[in-house]
Amino acid sequence: MPSNAKSRNSRIASVSLITTLLLLACVTFNFQKVTVSHARLQSQLPESSRSPQSCSSCAGQGQQTIYAPLIRVPESSNTEINLNCRSPHVMDVTPTFYTEDGDAIVGDSFQMQAAEVKTVDLKTLMPHRIQNRQNLGGMTLSYFGYPLEMWAQLRLMHVARGGSVDVTFANLKDQRSNEVTLSGRPPDTVTRHSQLEMSEVKH
Repeated sequence: MPSNAKSRNSRIASVSLITTLLLLACVTFNFQKVTVSHARLQSQLPESSRSPQSCSSCAGQGQQTIYAPLIRVPESSNTEINLNCRSPHVMDVTPTFYTEDGDAIVGDSFQMQAAEVKTVDLKTLMPHRIQNRQNLGGMTLSYFGYPLEMWAQLRLMHVARGGSVDVTFANLKDQRSNEVTLSGRPPDTVTRHSQLEMSEVKH
C-alpha cells in the first residue's frame, strides 16, 4: 500500500479517536451537570416536599364492624362460619346476632390469632339460649383495628337438595355501625350490597 494512503488512513483514525473522546467528555460533563442541578434543586425544596407524605384520607385504627344479613334459612341443616384474621396481632372479636324484629343479642368475645384462618359451627359463637331460635336474621362481628383486618363468610349447609349458600360479610362504616348499635336493626343499604352466592357442595 502506498505511503500516502497509509498516512491518510492514520490521520482519519486519529481524527475519529479524538472525536469519540470529545463526545464522551461532553456526555460525562452534561450528566454531572444534570446531577448537580438536581441535587441543588432538592436542597432548595421545603422539607415537606422532599419527604413522602402520609395519606390523610387513609382509614386508621378504630372500632370496626362487618355484617352478614342472613345466618340461616328454613331449608338449611346447619351453618358454618369461615373466619380469617388478616392482622399481625391477636384480635378480640365480638359477635352480635339480630332477630327478625331487630333485637340485638351479644355473644361472648373470642380471640383470633395473627393470620389465623378457621371454620367453625356458627352455634359455637351463639349464646346457648338462642342456638335453636328460628327468628334470627343477620349478625355482626366487631373488633378494634383497621378496616378489613377481619374477614368472614357464612355457609348455609344443605340448601336446595344438597347445595349450599355462601353469605360474605360486608364492611360497615362508622355511622352504619352506630345505626346497628342504636336501633338493633341492620341498615337496609348494607343488606342490599351484601354478597349472596349459591355454590355446589362437594360430595
